[in-house]
Amino acid sequence: MAHQLMLGQSQQAGWFIEGSAEYIATVPYQQTRMLVSHHQKSVIDYLTAYGWNGQGGRNLGRNLKLARLESLMNPDYATFQKQPNAYASALLLYYYFMKFDGKKDGAALAAYVGELQYGRPEFVAREKLLAGRSYAELEKQMAAAWNQVGIRLTFE
Repeated sequence: MAHQLMLGQSQQAGWFIEGSAEYIATVPYQQTRMLVSHHQKSVIDYLTAYGWNGQGGRNLGRNLKLARLESLMNPDYATFQKQPNAYASALLLYYYFMKFDGKKDGAALAAYVGELQYGRPEFVAREKLLAGRSYAELEKQMAAAWNQVGIRLTFE
């Protein structure tokens, strides 16, 4: 569904395209209902083990090594795909902006999308996500947020 909505949006970064797809894919679905109240647990199960009710999952454990955010957020789609744990990283980053960042309301991500919709270059839109932070500061904040739910991130 996410890929269909973004078809032809070539200026969008790979982490954003794949992060939104992974985000949607990890919402538990049961008997025609999306169980959004279980989403965080589902994301954690998907990343660390074999997914919601043992369905799918990346089985990466609770200590994840990710590429530095500057390299993850900057490259084109083909380069993004070559990053270590690219899809898991994209999900962690997208979920962070949706549920952990700022007022925990996804506002920065919505502002990023708004900039893209207005035709602004991706690197300009990305400033809405950084919100004056360096990539190193964002890494620290993201690692601290995920650590609170039992996921340890290191960036290298």
